[in-house]
Amino acid sequence: MKAGDRVDAIKLIADRLQYDDWSDLQLVLGQFGFDLPTEGLEKRPYILNTLAGASDLHISEIYDYVPSQGSPAAESADLPWSAGMFRLFGSHRSLDKGPVAEVKEKLNVLAIDLFVAHEDIEPTKEWLMVIEAALGSCDALAAFLTPNFLGSDWCDQ
Repeated sequence: MKAGDRVDAIKLIADRLQYDDWSDLQLVLGQFGFDLPTEGLEKRPYILNTLAGASDLHISEIYDYVPSQGSPAAESADLPWSAGMFRLFGSHRSLDKGPVAEVKEKLNVLAIDLFVAHEDIEPTKEWLMVIEAALGSCDALAAFLTPNFLGSDWCDQ
């Protein structure tokens, strides 16, 4: 398996399994011969680290199983990322959406996809589900700390 294909497969597996509850995650990983995770860990980083040391055969087997399994949150939200880009979740106040959208444009040329809720969520989608899916599948988070930030009930979470 080529390194790039391996990375893509591991990320897809992590994107899908992170929404399972702990007992389901333990069942799936246990059946494929991995150490069983314990609750209290962050699921996606745990899955990524676990699979990083797995054989190509294990990656291939679990990949064949996982794509047909989708979480309701992931499926209904349709992950909002552009393929092949670094996934950066932007936590900001709606009052600051204009400047944050400008940052999004500038980062795009650097292959960084900045998730800006007010631009990236389709009107027909459930906001909370899309935000949770984006948070659960991002590579990093950037908090736009403006004077407005602390006035939000959501940003500090």
